[in-house]
Amino acid sequence: MSFHSWEQILDEAKLDGVHTSLGNYDDAEMAALVEAASRRLNLSKAEVLQWFGTRAMPLLKERYGSLFAGHPGSRNFIRSVNKMIHPGWR
Repeated sequence: MSFHSWEQILDEAKLDGVHTSLGNYDDAEMAALVEAASRRLNLSKAEVLQWFGTRAMPLLKERYGSLFAGHPGSRNFIRSVNKMIHPGWR
């Protein structure tokens, strides 16, 4: 996906601004991005999420490798995220 495609998806989702790893974003924003990407890329929402995860996981593992230690795969890691991020919310 090109920068131009990303800008089009942001426009279709009626979102603007910079989305970075440091930001906190409402779940509705993610839903709007997935919906817009689904239309733009002619993929189902599930396919958009799978496409994103397939490309994001290697980058996340490269950047935050220590968090992935002890997890045999991405699925196992994802299942453990809430325990790492939100332990005080339980």
